[in-house]
Amino acid sequence: MDETIDPVALRADIRRVFDSESPPRAVLRHSEESGGKLDRLWKIAGSLGWLALGLPERSGGLNLGLDSLVVLYEEAGRALAPIPLLPTLLAAEVIARNGSDAQRERWLGVIASAEVSAAVSTPQPLGPVTVRVLEDSGSIFLTGTAEAILDGADADLVLILAVGPDGTPARIAVEPDADGVEVVRNVTWDRTRSLATMTFAGTRLSADRLLPVSGASEEALASHAALGIAADAIGGSEAILAATIDYMKARQQFGRAIGSFQALKHRVANHKVALVADTALVASAASLAARGDGLAEAEVAGAKAQACSNYVELSRDAIQLHGGVGFTAEIPCHLYLKRARLNEALFGSASWHLKRITRHIMRKGFTA
Repeated sequence: MDETIDPVALRADIRRVFDSESPPRAVLRHSEESGGKLDRLWKIAGSLGWLALGLPERSGGLNLGLDSLVVLYEEAGRALAPIPLLPTLLAAEVIARNGSDAQRERWLGVIASAEVSAAVSTPQPLGPVTVRVLEDSGSIFLTGTAEAILDGADADLVLILAVGPDGTPARIAVEPDADGVEVVRNVTWDRTRSLATMTFAGTRLSADRLLPVSGASEEALASHAALGIAADAIGGSEAILAATIDYMKARQQFGRAIGSFQALKHRVANHKVALVADTALVASAASLAARGDGLAEAEVAGAKAQACSNYVELSRDAIQLHGGVGFTAEIPCHLYLKRARLNEALFGSASWHLKRITRHIMRKGFTA
């Protein structure tokens, strides 16, 4: 992280905005009434420069690494913020890393200001590529279907991963409302987000929509995506654990606060220990990824698997620890559980990431 940016101050400033604009009751109301992107909060994110944190300086950004973006993702997870921070910043990374000067000038500025929200289809390491691209006479043609695009239905620009006839990968910048593009919004149990399916039937676009990518750039994108979800899980875990402890201090049973009962204290203590470990693992993974360290791949995989699995266990237990009111809509436990469940599935399951760690150990060897 740039030494001129104080991470503690950055976190505090971001948290103040989320506490004001995205408290749990506001998130509940928004998800019940409309879902999708919370426009006011999205505009604020752009005006405060959050979307420019990771962009290169030549594009008006601060050129900070993943270790600073993790702060933003954690606070967004803590607030269950219904804005497409992660998918938009993933798209910005693709453009900054792989785009031409003209493409960077065309899109990065409007992304940084939140005039444009963006998304990406699944990075290549996480699944097969099901979209094909052909080039002919200054145009490109897309066929196939891309699935599970996080917040893709609400995006103004989607970077679709496709392969050419020779198997060479590329990203294609597509507006969802372009001719020949069919977009289906898939509503999930987490109403603060959605997944989109985009189908192309010989969709014709200009050749300047193509961004060449490499295996290394897709690996980096997959790491960014996994870390973003892991950090979101850390923030959500911190929030629901704090809320549960506050409730246990206030709720009286047999003339005593239920937080004084040893069995319940042990359950909370176990969750706290897991959270401290997960927080350290995510921070370590982000630091390694920001430096391009060879151990980052395994560390990121472990962070994603552990943080998301423990988030599910914590949010599920929080409902029980809240007693009867834990099952009501007014108590935000269910919002965190829904977010945790989707986090667990996004950008690679726990078993997928654990297998990735195994492959890394077999390939690189292990030293204590």
